[in-house]
Amino acid sequence: MFRSYAVHPRTKVLGFLANLDVRKRVKVKGYRNKLVIDINENNVSCMAVDLDKGKATLFRVNHDIKGIRVKYRLIRMGVQRRLGNDGAKPLLRKYGARERHMVEDRLKKIAKRLADIAEAIKADVVVENLELRREKVGKLKARQLNYRLNALPYKKLLTYVGTEFNGGGLKVHKVPPNWSSLECPLCRNRDVRNRMNAEEFRCTKCGFTLNSHYVAALNLYSRFNDGIAIRGRNRALYMVPRSNTSEAAPLVSVDEAPNDPMAREWVLRGKTMPKFIKKILNSQNNLGDGHGRPRSFSPLKRLKDEGG
Repeated sequence: MFRSYAVHPRTKVLGFLANLDVRKRVKVKGYRNKLVIDINENNVSCMAVDLDKGKATLFRVNHDIKGIRVKYRLIRMGVQRRLGNDGAKPLLRKYGARERHMVEDRLKKIAKRLADIAEAIKADVVVENLELRREKVGKLKARQLNYRLNALPYKKLLTYVGTEFNGGGLKVHKVPPNWSSLECPLCRNRDVRNRMNAEEFRCTKCGFTLNSHYVAALNLYSRFNDGIAIRGRNRALYMVPRSNTSEAAPLVSVDEAPNDPMAREWVLRGKTMPKFIKKILNSQNNLGDGHGRPRSFSPLKRLKDEGG
């Protein structure tokens, strides 16, 4: 397995500008623990499964990439209205470069934080295979929805995640994304009505309720098929082996599912976030606010703070 290091995006060699890559060989190990990642337009929902300790933790990493995209789209539209297509080209290039740099910064920070968490628990990563999702986006008729779904560079984020994980000796596994946020992890009922809104999932068959993004993480982990299945009732979830080779391990309690935390709360259904995750997410240059909660991003304020 190789990890690619970008020495500099544009390095001058013999009077020419060139892109240079330095590669080194890294031994990739396989771990039984897993970090499941579900990428969304305003957050990355995760489940850290530590089979060694018999527990799992649902959490999310919020980001403001959607806000950055929308902000600069409005800026470009305003510039074009005032100056026209020809006169606006210099400004469009300027704002386009600024937007790309800000998005790249967010993607790299997200990938680094996820890699730090995985290394702390010695876990491989399980992600969606998003190829099918991106192909279907072009068929949507709503232009605004189409823009929103394409605003987050999924493939680039997965590339950074793969680089960070492979460089740390961790494997990246891809699973099918179909119906991941619409399928009940308990009874396997697939129904578009299961998703009440952007945050809430309620199964129309068994009544199971949970945050819809966390449901996707549960389904992705179950689809990985590494010998562990998600079982339980409406009051509790737990992991059970698909064979009789090991004992069942508890997952999370779901008795407070209707009050599942929203984007600004770093708690697991009323429970304190594990210290090792909180410490990593509160490290230098973190996306959080320093108190275990994600920062409430203001694109205008961030642009001003960064000298934009």
